Amino acid sequence: MNDIEKAWQRVCMWIGCTPKEEIDTHRDYKTIKQALEKQSNNGWILVAERLPNRETGCLVWQKIDGHYKYNIWHYVTDFPSSVIAWQPLPSTYKEVEDED
Repeated sequence: MNDIEKAWQRVCMWIGCTPKEEIDTHRDYKTIKQALEKQSNNGWILVAERLPNRETGCLVWQKIDGHYKYNIWHYVTDFPSSVIAWQPLPSTYKEVEDED
C-alpha cells in the first residue's frame, strides 16, 4: 500500500464511511490519486503503470538507441517498446469571438 492509499484509508476511517459512501469514496480516491500522480511527475504517466485509452492522441517519451526524444502518438495499436511514458494532449484551441 503506497502513501496515498494509506492516507486515503485513514480519511475513510476518520469520516466513518457507510458501504454506499465507500463506493463513492473509492471513486473520489481514484480521481485524487490520478491528480496527485500527474502533478508529481509533470503529467507524465509511465507505460508500465497505465496505458492511455485507445483512439487517444498523446505525447510520448521514447528511448531509442540510448537517446530520449518526444513525439506525438495516436494510440490505435500497441506502443512500440521504445515508449517509456506518455501524457494526454491538451484540448484543442478554440478561438473566442468578440461579442461586439
